[in-house]
Formats: sequence, C-alpha cells, structure tokens
Amino acid sequence: SNYESSICMDWALVEGGSNQDIFDALLANVAMGIGTHGTETGSALDSMGRSQPQAFSRSVDVLMYFDVTLTFDSLRYPGDDDVKNAIAALDATRPAGFDAVASAVSAAAFGVGGIYDVSSVKLGIAPAPGSSATVVITSRERARYDTSRIVINSTPQVSP
Repeated sequence: SNYESSICMDWALVEGGSNQDIFDALLANVAMGIGTHGTETGSALDSMGRSQPQAFSRSVDVLMYFDVTLTFDSLRYPGDDDVKNAIAALDATRPAGFDAVASAVSAAAFGVGGIYDVSSVKLGIAPAPGSSATVVITSRERARYDTSRIVINSTPQVSP
C-alpha cells in the first residue's frame, strides 16, 4: 500500500558502483523490516542464504552547456583550457539536487589566474545557451559539467 511504502521503505539515490554491490550494501545497512524502493531492482543473499529483494535509483544526468565571456591579463592568463577545466571541476563538487548557477561558474573561472572580469555566464541544457538564469535541478537529477560543452569567449586587456 502507499502508506506502507511511504513510511516503511528507504529510497537511495546512488552514483557509481555495480548494481550487485549496491544491493548487497543495502541489505547490510538498511534496518531489518525496512524495504527499499527505486528504479533499479534486484536481490542480495542474507545470512541464511535467502534472496532478499532490494531496490535503489540512480540520478538522471542533466548535461549543462556554458558560454562564458571574460577579459584577462595577457601576461598572467594561462589560457581558456584552464578556465574550462576549472568550470568542469564543479562536476565533482555539486551532487544531485544542486541547481546549476551562473555565480558558481563565475567563481570557478575567477579561480584561474590573470582574469580581470567575467562579464557574462550563460548556461542551459542545450548548446548555445542564451540566459544566465539558474537551471533548476531536482533532487533526483545531477547537473553534469564537461569541457566539451563549455565555450570561452576571452579578450585580452592591457595591464593597468
């Protein structure tokens, strides 16, 4: 029943690992009598050798695209690839349920030496994004960042 599944079941959102390893871990770590639910289903053997049903879900990847405009000091700026790598590194720090926000991308870019200004960060879920608005990511989704989906428009500025 809905009552039983909403109160007496655990839902796990998992990244990585083989399904069987996750089923085994759920059996070992979820309290006896509490079921699991999710989109991935299987079983694990208990201490008596009986097959116990297990389930979990994996996050849905939301591929992010970025168009970043910046100015830099030509004597200190290491290059656009360093900015792309800094932005792509956000992939490891933002788990499922975290919105994709322009300010995080701008902050990552500023972490690269020699940047004077990040004047525009556009982001979206399709190539050539046209807005700096936050992309809402649900609790079952994960924004994915990758250098192949990041465009840097960089212009040198004369050092003051």
